[in-house]
Amino acid sequence: MSATRDLRHAPTLFLLLSAFSGVVELGPVFIAAREYGLLAGLVAGLAYQLGNLAASSLPLAKTWTGAVLVVGVVLLLGGRATPWMALIGVACVSVGLQKYRRFLQKASAFGARTHSTLVKRVVRIAGFAFAGLVDLTGLTACAVVIAGSYLSALRGFSCNAWRSDTRPRPLQWSPLAGVMVVHQMHYFSYAYILPFLFAVAFKFGGLAAGAAFALGWVTYASIEKLLRGRRYGLYFLLGHGLVVLSLSVLASWISTALIVVLAWAVSGLGGGTVFCLSKLNSLDTARRVEMDRWEDIGHLAGVAVPIVLTLVGISDPSALVLTSAALAALTALAMTAAFRTRIRSGGRNGGAAKA
Repeated sequence: MSATRDLRHAPTLFLLLSAFSGVVELGPVFIAAREYGLLAGLVAGLAYQLGNLAASSLPLAKTWTGAVLVVGVVLLLGGRATPWMALIGVACVSVGLQKYRRFLQKASAFGARTHSTLVKRVVRIAGFAFAGLVDLTGLTACAVVIAGSYLSALRGFSCNAWRSDTRPRPLQWSPLAGVMVVHQMHYFSYAYILPFLFAVAFKFGGLAAGAAFALGWVTYASIEKLLRGRRYGLYFLLGHGLVVLSLSVLASWISTALIVVLAWAVSGLGGGTVFCLSKLNSLDTARRVEMDRWEDIGHLAGVAVPIVLTLVGISDPSALVLTSAALAALTALAMTAAFRTRIRSGGRNGGAAKA
C-alpha cells in the first residue's frame, strides 16, 4: 500500500490532533491551578512547552514516539496519587502529539489533502474552549485516544516525511529570530496566568473559563485578516504598543472580571501581529531562517519568567502581568533595533518592510 493511500486520512487526523493539542496544553493548567494554585498551573504549562520544544529539537524514531506516548498515558494514570507523575506525563504526551502533528503536516507533500489555515485555527481554539471542562480523567482519556490513533496509524509512517522530521536542522540566528523569541516570551509569560484568574479568582465555570481564554485566541488569530497592506514593521510596533496598554489595564483592574476578559481580548489583537515577523522573515531572502524552534524556545522561556519571579517572592498576578507588559515593550524595541541595523525582510523592496 502506498504512503499516499496510507495517509489519506491525514488532514482529518491533523484537525483532531489540533483540537486535542488545545486540551492537552490548557487542560493541565486549569487542573493544576484549581487544585494547587497559580504556581502549579504555570508549572503544568511549562511541562507542555518542554515537550513541545523537545519534539522540534530532538530526533525521535517512529517507534520511540509511540513508546513516549504510551509512557505519558501510564504516568497520567498515576498522576492522581502522585502529581509529579502527571506533569511528566503531560510532557511525554506533548512530545508524541507534536511529533505526530508534524508528520501529518508533512504528509501533504505526498498527496494528502489539507485543510485551510482558518479551519485549523478554529479547531485548535475549540480545543482551548473545552479545556476548562477537563479533569485528570478526561485528560488521560485524551492521551489514550492520541496514543491509540498513533499506534493504529503507525504503518503509514514509512514515507520520507517522517524521516526528514527526525533530523532537525541546526538553529540559525537572525535579528528577527531574536524578536520572535522575545515576542513569544511576552505572550507566554502571562497567557497561563489567565486560566488561574478565570477559574480560581473569578470562579468561572469550566466552559466559561475555557471560552474566556479562547476569546483571546480568536482576536489573536483574526488580526491578520483585518490588516491591509504590507507595512509589517509598523503593524508590529503598533500591535505591541497595544499589548503594553492592554496589559497595563489588565494589571490595574485585575480584580474586575469584565475588564480582565476585555483586556485579554485586546492584547490578542496586538500580539497577533506576530504574523508580521513571519512575513518579514520570508521576504528577507538573504537572512531567512526557520522560526519554528525559536518560537518554541520563546514559549518555554516565557513560561519560566513568572515561575522564577514567583519562586523569588514576586507572586502577585498584577506584578507578573506588568512584567509581561515590559517584555512586550522590549519586543517593540528589539524590532526597532532590527530595522535600524537594516537587517530586515528584503530591505524596502516593494515597500514590504516599511516601518
